[in-house]
Amino acid sequence: MIDASTSPIAGWYPDPIFAGHQRWWDGTAWTERSRSAPGPTLSSRPRAPEILDVPTPEPAADAPEPAPMRPAAQPTPDPRIRTNGSALSSLLCGLLAWIFLVAGTTAWIPVVEAVAAIGFGVLAMWRRRATGTGRKRAIAGIVLGTVALPIAIAFTDPGIADEFWAGYTSGRVIASVEDDIRAGVTERADVTVDSVRCPSPARIERGLAFTCVVTTVDGAYTLVDVRIEDDNGAYDWSPASSS
Repeated sequence: MIDASTSPIAGWYPDPIFAGHQRWWDGTAWTERSRSAPGPTLSSRPRAPEILDVPTPEPAADAPEPAPMRPAAQPTPDPRIRTNGSALSSLLCGLLAWIFLVAGTTAWIPVVEAVAAIGFGVLAMWRRRATGTGRKRAIAGIVLGTVALPIAIAFTDPGIADEFWAGYTSGRVIASVEDDIRAGVTERADVTVDSVRCPSPARIERGLAFTCVVTTVDGAYTLVDVRIEDDNGAYDWSPASSS
């Protein structure tokens, strides 16, 4: 039963069953009297409490069980595209370009290798969208080829290549002479050498002679004569004569 002390007063209220209609509430229960709602000026008084008993449907005895959820199928990669061979080719061509340069190979071999390294690298970066691999190798090959290409082009001129290797040989021999003099003077004169300075000839060849300056830590200096014995850079040195 509904408590009369808390029940709404008698009057027209929104029909709890039919939307857009009103039903008469006699103060304790709904009556059979109903009418269309007059419009937006409906009373906003609360409805009487209502209890809806909605039956819960039971599943049929022979209803099939729902199929289990299966994960979405993943795309299968193309077995023909497993590695990015262009990236490896770019890296190898870049390394070969530098190997040929260091070995003193003339003609156009280093140039061809450098161009191939750049070309394969660009192709590898394009194929990376399909393979997903080879980025680092491709970049390394492009860098090696780009740096080697202008040097290789310059070395196609025999004169430029000859001057380069002559300067390289001269620098290597002079560095060896300075180290040898430093160690020899320290051992023979029992002094601490601060520096050894020798001239840098453009070319090392048999019969070349020059003088190096040896400075000790106390500020004293002495002169050393150096003579090149052959075209391969063999040398001999001795304290300079006082005459």
